[in-house]
Amino acid sequence: MTQDIQELRKAVELFGGAVVCAVPMGFQDASNFREVPDNQEVYVSMTDGNDITVIFDITQRVEAPSGPSDMDAVDYHFEDVAVDQDRTAKIWNKRSISVPHHSDKPAYQVIGTVSARPTEQPTDPPTFIAIIMTILRLKEQTADIVITVNIPFDNPEMVRSEKCIASPTYTGGDIDPSSGVKSVLLEYGMKVSQDLVNAFQILDFGLFCEDPVE
Repeated sequence: MTQDIQELRKAVELFGGAVVCAVPMGFQDASNFREVPDNQEVYVSMTDGNDITVIFDITQRVEAPSGPSDMDAVDYHFEDVAVDQDRTAKIWNKRSISVPHHSDKPAYQVIGTVSARPTEQPTDPPTFIAIIMTILRLKEQTADIVITVNIPFDNPEMVRSEKCIASPTYTGGDIDPSSGVKSVLLEYGMKVSQDLVNAFQILDFGLFCEDPVE
């Protein structure tokens, strides 16, 4: 892990230019080499062999007859990732945040982990993927914007350097989400996530098939 935590970023247009953001210079548009769903934009780190992935996802707003709280929606989006991958998941931290260009909209961030794939050889300590997920709730457009940074901790050396989060299957007592020492890898992922949040801006609310909202 050698990226400069202050690395340069590049502006990107998402969803046909309806949304703008900025990603680290070393990240490439995944649609150039693999199929990406129409409701997603995916960028992959191509630097130093790290497989960090950034996903922008437009989803149907999470609702229910009983009217779930925003935090329930946050849990739903996080758990949906784990279910899709058939893995065990754990949320380590969850909080409300502000997306600067849309500070009038409720937004939340969750830091969690999912276990290694069931087919992977077990390691000690167990490897995992850290997930930093931001959810921007758009009530008028009946949509949720989900911005996810996936950070693989795919070897035991990386895992041992991280004392803030761990695999959901880890049973050791040396992990503390509030005061544990963050690894360089997690610090970098958090910086990437924060920069995405700061730069994210919806220019055309017609993207959601609704009249633009002031």
